[in-house]
Amino acid sequence: MRNIFAFRFPSRYFKNALLLKLVLVYSTIMLVPLLLTIYIITNHVDEQMVEIEIDRQDDLTTKMSEYVDEQYSKIRDIVFWFYNSGANTQPVVDMLVESGKNDSAFQPHIIKNRITSELNKVVMWDKEILDIVLINSNKDVFSTSKRSVSLGYDFVGNLPLGRLDASDKRMHKYPSGNLDYILEGDVPVISHVGNLYDLTNLLNIRHTGRYIINLSSVEVMNHYRSFAGTSDADLYVMLNDGTVLFSNETDAIGSTYPFLEQVSKLPAHEADLGGETYILNKADLSDYGLSIVVQTPKNAITSSTKMLIRQILSIFVVGVVIVLALTSLFSTNIANRIKRLLSAMRQVEKGNFDARVHYESRDEIGQLAAAFNRMCERLKGHVDMVYLAEIKTKSAELSSLQSKINPHFLLNTIESIRMKAVEEDSQEISHMLYTLGRLFHWKVRSTQYIITVEEELEYISSYLYLMQFRYQDQLEVKMNVDEDLHELGIPILLLQPIIENASQHALFHKDQRSILSIRGYRDQHHIVFDIVDNGIGMDELQVRVLEEKTNHAHGASQIGLSNVQQRIRVLFGEPYGLSIASKKHYWTRVRVTIPAMMKKEMDVLVPDFYR
Repeated sequence: MRNIFAFRFPSRYFKNALLLKLVLVYSTIMLVPLLLTIYIITNHVDEQMVEIEIDRQDDLTTKMSEYVDEQYSKIRDIVFWFYNSGANTQPVVDMLVESGKNDSAFQPHIIKNRITSELNKVVMWDKEILDIVLINSNKDVFSTSKRSVSLGYDFVGNLPLGRLDASDKRMHKYPSGNLDYILEGDVPVISHVGNLYDLTNLLNIRHTGRYIINLSSVEVMNHYRSFAGTSDADLYVMLNDGTVLFSNETDAIGSTYPFLEQVSKLPAHEADLGGETYILNKADLSDYGLSIVVQTPKNAITSSTKMLIRQILSIFVVGVVIVLALTSLFSTNIANRIKRLLSAMRQVEKGNFDARVHYESRDEIGQLAAAFNRMCERLKGHVDMVYLAEIKTKSAELSSLQSKINPHFLLNTIESIRMKAVEEDSQEISHMLYTLGRLFHWKVRSTQYIITVEEELEYISSYLYLMQFRYQDQLEVKMNVDEDLHELGIPILLLQPIIENASQHALFHKDQRSILSIRGYRDQHHIVFDIVDNGIGMDELQVRVLEEKTNHAHGASQIGLSNVQQRIRVLFGEPYGLSIASKKHYWTRVRVTIPAMMKKEMDVLVPDFYR
């Protein structure tokens, strides 16, 4: 390996450890007055920005108040025009009253055309007024021709006329983003609704008609944008109860302004609303029952100041970087030596215990390199010794566990055949012997420790066949294993001990028919086998005791669940293995989880000593 520390820098630079400390102290001394200066400047700039925003809001509030006053004066003039259309024209209200009479001298279509013509005169040259809708006492509908209106719509029962009291002579205002009675060209509006009365019959206090005047919210928005310019202020035009008629925050339209009470009592321009500081202005249009609030988050106003702070700090950081760059000329050697030592450590981390660091100096880093080399030598010897010992132990343990399975299983199988022969002299014994012969043949043929899932299932099927012969119709077996698992690997005789344990300790102890279910499926990178029986089950204490025995081998004669658990843990480690769940008097489930690997991949995990 090349000499990592062959290059030697003059030792006086290594011993000058105070240099970095001096740089840090100098930077700190410069930082304190800089931060103080930034604080003074930003406070002054913030105050100026707030003052500018207040002036903008005053101007915006004044212009919007004048605009709103103009629009509502226009709407009042339209309502007045309904009663006094001009010297040469019959008033619209009179025509509306005439249209509601059954004995009218005019045909309905003539009156409709005349009223529509008069209404079109109003909206023809005014783009703020989208449309005007009139409803007479018979609920006949008259509207402008700008947009198509549903003549069959129940204006009286639905908004915006639905809440208008028959004796209420005031004008009501409603925001709407979707008018049900507009068939085409629907846009957000502010609807102004009210009653119309027959002035020739003042004794009749009931209204003779109703009106709807829709003011375009889009046009209000356009005027607001032209007034606001570059300001980020939010505008709220609301009723006395806080209902928002218009806002550039469209989600707020129709809802209640959340800070109505605080704003109504607040004379200052700065307020804390909902935990955030706002700069705001307000205006009351009491003649129309309206109020206007213009507000801006203070953080948005001072954002430019924060940008200035970042620029100043950036300049300071650049200066510190330049100083540190000059200082690095004296510390490069030390940094390089440490990096090369770290590089050697990473090689050891990857398993290369032959990595060494060559050193010449006797300073602290040189001593660290010498200690590292000694550590690598000792670690390599220790790993070699422990690794070989572990392989031998693992192989011996696998062999011991595997050897316990075969004789125990064969003795149980022969005992089953003997008991069947004692019970009756039947031809079925020949079938059982044939199946047993297949099991012996399979075991002799399969000499590997790892087999495929398909081979394991074939072996289990033969074993279950013998069990069903013995217990006849007392045992029902349900097997459902996904076909895509068949080519995957599995340790030999992994499932049979669990089935045998279920037959000995859980099944055939109840009056009902015994059912054994075997299900196999893939769960991402795992194979899961669930062996479920409907036997006597266990309570929580019994499950915990069984799990404790399963996780720890209890003597050389321990067979069954503990054997399976130990084989899985030796090969694959945690979290693979067995888990047990049960309900007393009902069922028990043993779940086997192993990695989803092909036979060749899994076979690599078996130590050479065992193969």
